[in-house]
Amino acid sequence: MDPEGRDPWSVADPSHGDLIGVAGDQLLLYAACGGSPCPILAVDRGGRTTTLVAEAGPASIGTDAGGRAVVFFEEGQRPDRLGAVTVDGPSRVATDLHHYLDGRRLVPPSTRAGGAVERRSDQIVLGPDGRVVTTAATDLVLLPVSEVQP
Repeated sequence: MDPEGRDPWSVADPSHGDLIGVAGDQLLLYAACGGSPCPILAVDRGGRTTTLVAEAGPASIGTDAGGRAVVFFEEGQRPDRLGAVTVDGPSRVATDLHHYLDGRRLVPPSTRAGGAVERRSDQIVLGPDGRVVTTAATDLVLLPVSEVQP
């Protein structure tokens, strides 16, 4: 798979888990692990793997104001704290989201959320228990990335 139309490539490594998304020439995915939290990895076209986050709960990809790919994730076992790490550099921030939550959590990719929500790349989605299945649209919050990442 290649968003720019070049030769396709694949990754088959048993240490890799579920796909979070694609950012440029990198696959962003969870490490294979037996639960949560799990490491978040970036794998490039050459198969090189970089650990972006050592312990993350649900995660989602967005873009910042400069158009850089950002991985948003619940920090470890703390659904009230959202971390963000840029894919192309060491920038990392953590934000307390308790004022947005009200029973909501970060909605991860559809393979983990039981459904999907259409959103712009500069938004993340918060939903009841991080899911969208049988959820009324009013239960979801589309949160601008600018409110999460300074």
